[in-house]
Amino acid sequence: MTIFLTLLLAHLLGDFPLQTNRIFRMKVQGPKGLALHAAIHVLVTALLIQNFWQVWPTLFILGILHYLTDWAKLRYANDPLTPGFILDQAIHVLTLALLTMLTPQIIPVLPLWFLIPAAGLALIPALLTFAYVWASDQCRANMSRPILSTATIQWACTQLLPLSQKTGWVIVAMLVAVGLLVVT
Repeated sequence: MTIFLTLLLAHLLGDFPLQTNRIFRMKVQGPKGLALHAAIHVLVTALLIQNFWQVWPTLFILGILHYLTDWAKLRYANDPLTPGFILDQAIHVLTLALLTMLTPQIIPVLPLWFLIPAAGLALIPALLTFAYVWASDQCRANMSRPILSTATIQWACTQLLPLSQKTGWVIVAMLVAVGLLVVT
């Protein structure tokens, strides 16, 4: 459980607050951007485990699988965006579960009592980003029968992504500050 939560926390941080608009644009443009994004995931994961050099093959596999998953999403999941987003995240979580089972020797830096609320906090920008993706699909679909008011959807299309990014950076700062106290 602790290994999975460590990998999940690293994933949530790498895929949401640490994937800035610039990194996202680079990722969409080609392999170098995808490689940078995957490298950020590997680096964040390495920071959250002890003796990361002893499990470097696992980190390498994590990076390759993240790269391939995002490459496939960019290539095949375009419109609407919501199903591609959900499938992408599901594949990432399944990859993390598989790596958890195959690499029981990973030793997390952070204790379970910290990882549970940290992963919960890191879910906030992920959920805000999901809501933004869904709202963007609604905006593009002309909203013939909107579930929410048109004004609410329009607000979500313009405000949720920046809100997710700002919230994500606050959460990263909080987790780093508290995590440093827990580790020392």
